[in-house]
Amino acid sequence: MLPRSSQRYETHRDRVSIVRRLRRLVGFVLLVFLVYEATTTLLVQTVEQESVAMQPTLAAGDRLFTLPPVYGPRVRLFGWIMPGFTSPSRGDLVTLRPGFVHELGFGGRLVDPVYRFVTLANRRVGETYEWQSSLQIKRIVGLPGDTIRIERFVAYVRPQGDREFVSEFTLSDREYEIQAGERPGDWQPMDPLGAATAEIELGADEYFVLSDNRANGIDSRHWGAIGPDRIAARVSVRFWPISRFGRP
Repeated sequence: MLPRSSQRYETHRDRVSIVRRLRRLVGFVLLVFLVYEATTTLLVQTVEQESVAMQPTLAAGDRLFTLPPVYGPRVRLFGWIMPGFTSPSRGDLVTLRPGFVHELGFGGRLVDPVYRFVTLANRRVGETYEWQSSLQIKRIVGLPGDTIRIERFVAYVRPQGDREFVSEFTLSDREYEIQAGERPGDWQPMDPLGAATAEIELGADEYFVLSDNRANGIDSRHWGAIGPDRIAARVSVRFWPISRFGRP
């Protein structure tokens, strides 16, 4: 009597079953990806504040919901901007891509959604550190046509057609506070990260954004005004930490 072989032979039915399972798995992952991409493009996104640039409003580590439909969802793959419900207003907290951030080519835009889906991160391919992040949170203080100057870290705005400069807090649709640290004794007001700027006149499609932590944030004082195509979404609710849940 011949000894039984311990080797198991895979049948055709087994192979078909494995292929079906793989297809179902791939189909499920693809469905989840499409739902994720549609949701984050058309409805809501999450973002983490990773630096102290928005103190005292936001602390490093705060996580927030943002709403792309408010200003118009961005279809990143094709670079399309869909109609929104409203335009950015004074005092709005927004996520944006600074002007110095290069636009991805079609290949990069094709890979980028997959990268963000796999990593669950807001950074694009190649962005490893917080200072590299192409998506930042800032506050809008100047609208198209405004003239702005900064004194002692506070922005004074002369809306288009007006004669007088008014404090950003007076014009803002939202209440907020700013943080201004002490500068070294030999630091001049007009120096980078200083407390003052010359008058800046915004163009017809330009917005001026600032950090709430005026002494430690990099913003339009350094990389200039931004166009509406650079504004991604309006910040809505802080959901983490739970103890600080609510509208920031």
